[in-house]
Amino acid sequence: MAGLTIFMTMNLLTNFLRSQVSLDETARILISDIRAAQANALSSKKHVDSAGVATNRCGYGIHQVDASSYYIYIGRVPNSGNCPNDYKFGTAQDTPILKTGVLDARLEFYDSSSAPPNFYDVLFEPPDGKIWIDNLHVLSGGNPRSKSRILIKKIGATCPSSNCLYICVYASGRIESRATDCP
Repeated sequence: MAGLTIFMTMNLLTNFLRSQVSLDETARILISDIRAAQANALSSKKHVDSAGVATNRCGYGIHQVDASSYYIYIGRVPNSGNCPNDYKFGTAQDTPILKTGVLDARLEFYDSSSAPPNFYDVLFEPPDGKIWIDNLHVLSGGNPRSKSRILIKKIGATCPSSNCLYICVYASGRIESRATDCP
C-alpha cells in the first residue's frame, strides 16, 4: 500500500512539474520571438524574398493565428518610401516568416480583455523600433492599447493560478513574463 501511495505521489508530482516546464518554456520561446522581431526592426534588417531581392519593409511583428499558434511577420513594402498608417497584420500586405505553435497541446494563448480573445498585434517599426500595438502607437499607461497582454494558460484553467503565465509587451519596449496580470 505504501508503494502504491509513493508511486501515485511521484506520478502526480512529475505531471505537475512537466506542466510548469512546458508553460515556462512556451513563454520563453514567445518572448524570444518577440525580441527577435524587435531586434530585426532596430537593426533595419532587409527582407530577402524568394527571388533574392532585398527590400526594406515597414517593420517586424507578431500576430496571433489561433488559440495555439502565432506568426512572426514582416510588414508591408513602403509606398514611395513611406509606410502606411495601418500597422495591423494583413495577409495580403504582410509576409508571415515563421508560424509557431505551443509546445504542449494542453496550453493555449489567450487574452480575455480583447474580443475575440486574441492578443493584440505588436509591430516594431524600423529604424528606431517604434512600437505599434493593435495599430496604435501609444505610450500612455491609461490607454488599453498601451500594452499587449498575452496569456499562456492550461486549457480550462482559471487565472491567475500556477497554470497561467502572462507575457506583457508594453509600448515603451519592455517585455516581461509575470505570474499575475500585466499592470
